[in-house]
This record gives sequence, structure tokens and C-alpha cells, in this order.
Amino acid sequence: MHGESLLRPPLRHSGQAIPAHCRRVNFVDDIFEEFACAFIGRVKGADEIAEKRKLNRKRLDFSVDSLHVVDDYLLVLHERHDQGKLDAKGDQLAVLRGGAYLGEVIRRNSDEQWHWVDYDEYMPSHPELRVTMTQKTVATCAFLRAADDSMIMPPNRINRLLEDGAHMSTHAFAAQLGRLR
Repeated sequence: MHGESLLRPPLRHSGQAIPAHCRRVNFVDDIFEEFACAFIGRVKGADEIAEKRKLNRKRLDFSVDSLHVVDDYLLVLHERHDQGKLDAKGDQLAVLRGGAYLGEVIRRNSDEQWHWVDYDEYMPSHPELRVTMTQKTVATCAFLRAADDSMIMPPNRINRLLEDGAHMSTHAFAAQLGRLR
């Protein structure tokens, strides 16, 4: 999956080439879909998330209910953080890929159209956000943007759960958006 998704030919719509900025959206969507697949163990040769054995990957099917499994996994990571047991690389992969999985659950189960957008693309048109998000991090690297230009930050939600615990689970985060199947 890794190579093919990145090398597809330009998209066409009604016989016309789709503009580059639209291809970019599809490209970012494809990348985060692949990150979500790596989170559930479907990408061979990918580096692994922290405590992968604590994640019941067989129950991850991109349904809203599968987010309860993600919440259980994140609680394990949070407890490890509280004990001072950090795995910097594995934790960052859990934030990025777990955030991608959360975002893909929302995209696949929402009546709204959501697309992934890179921090560097989104921030120039939203300078007011630079007060709280001064730089691109794993937790802020990409957002899900709706057609009305509102956005949510699934990787940041995962990062907050790792650091702060379950004050709002991934399941509750998705459910608050409403209009999910």
C-alpha cells in the first residue's frame, strides 16, 4: 500500500485534470489513512507504536465503537507516563497513528466531508491559531477540516490523553461531533 498510494496518476473529474491543491488534499488523506492502517498493524515493516501488545488490534474496524479499544490502550500509555516510563519514538508513533485512526473513524462514519490538511497549509490562513500552536509538532502536524473550514485535531486529542488521562475519551470526542453513523 505504501508505494502505490503515493504514485497514483493525476485524478480526473468530468474529463478534466483535478487542480493540484485538490490532489494535495487527497495525498494528505491517503497518508493519514496509511498511518491509521499502520496503527492497526496492516502496514508491514513499519516501526511500532509503544506497548503494541496492549492494543487489541483485532477489534479495530474503523467503527465508532472501536474507539473504546483505543481508549483502553491510551490508558495503559498514560499510566506508563505517570510512572515515568517513556518511549519517545513509540509514544510519538502512537500519537500520530492513533490520531490518524481516530480521524479516519470520524471521516468514515460522519455525514460531513472531512479532509486531512497539513499544519503548514492550514496555519497561514488562520494566524489567530499561532497564539496557541506556535510550531508544528507530532500532535499538531495535521488537522481534519470540514467544508465550512472548521477543524478538529485528532492527533492532539491522542497526545492530551497520553499526558492528561481520560478527561475526554476518543469515543466521547468523536461522539460530540454528532452526525456519526
